[in-house]
Amino acid sequence: MFELVTTAQNQSVENRPVVNWDELNKHVVDVAKTQDKPRSIPGIISGIVDLGEQELEDAEQPFVGDAAAEAKAIEEKPATYFKDGFDEKGNPVRLKCWPQKPVQQVMVTVDFPQVIVDKGRFFGKTNPQPLRMSLNGEFTLSDRTKVVSRPYNIREVKHDDGTWAFAKNNGLHKLAAACELLDAKGYFTKGRIGELLGKVAQFQFQVFMKAGKNGGEFFTENVKLVGLVPEGVNIPEVPEGILYGINLHPRSGANDPEAVKQLRLAAKNTIKRALNYEGSTLKAEIEANEGGSGQRATAPTQTQVAPVAPSTPAPQEDDGFDDDVPF
Repeated sequence: MFELVTTAQNQSVENRPVVNWDELNKHVVDVAKTQDKPRSIPGIISGIVDLGEQELEDAEQPFVGDAAAEAKAIEEKPATYFKDGFDEKGNPVRLKCWPQKPVQQVMVTVDFPQVIVDKGRFFGKTNPQPLRMSLNGEFTLSDRTKVVSRPYNIREVKHDDGTWAFAKNNGLHKLAAACELLDAKGYFTKGRIGELLGKVAQFQFQVFMKAGKNGGEFFTENVKLVGLVPEGVNIPEVPEGILYGINLHPRSGANDPEAVKQLRLAAKNTIKRALNYEGSTLKAEIEANEGGSGQRATAPTQTQVAPVAPSTPAPQEDDGFDDDVPF
């Protein structure tokens, strides 16, 4: 989907050192200087990760109407159903619900060149790099599995003028707007997702140690899009080798092995839940890493971004539901 070939330094997975995560987290927080409050600085969109075709929870929307109105809605669309629930503010409401089709999702990472961290030294080899954060957050399921909590849906809607493009509330549209990538009509389409790589926008971020309810501290990350980089603020140059893309079915036949190795646990767990994970190139690559084969892969030496080819078969009608929701 995101054809990106990158230069990367590959290391054997054999003889990995024992990592002192407390010291590593402390290092990141100290360098970021955000223990007590967030910062707002320019960030570079560094990576796009294909999470595959994911099942979605049923859509829920507050509904105002009597029993006759509900019956009419069900008659028009038999898959619709109603239940009691709560709105976003916690107020009790009646909810109109309906099944959603599976949708291809992506995760996007941002690098901050103003914050250089050296996580590599905690793994036995110094490697200063910009702080990298995921825009999509993480969530722990009841079985303690970490997954991506707010992935971006690759789903276009039909706008009033007949144009098929992302909804204005889709996170990818918001990123494109902040990077001045919208077309003349103010739209952003799925075929242009790859253009986000290497673009710069303003982000608010914070990494800090959060006190636990039962004692102890937990390393916590928060990041959100602010918008355009303010006038007068320097735009950082893109450091060599930070851009990457990961696809379930890469057109080139393989993903950059270093990018696959560096995938966050939440991203890997989410990818494994994809409906099209079985038989994918990425599955074989992830399993090769988890198997600890120790084989050294040779990374390509050229950086190239090719057109995006999302796997969703066709755009869907706008259901009025916010795309930026956990699945």
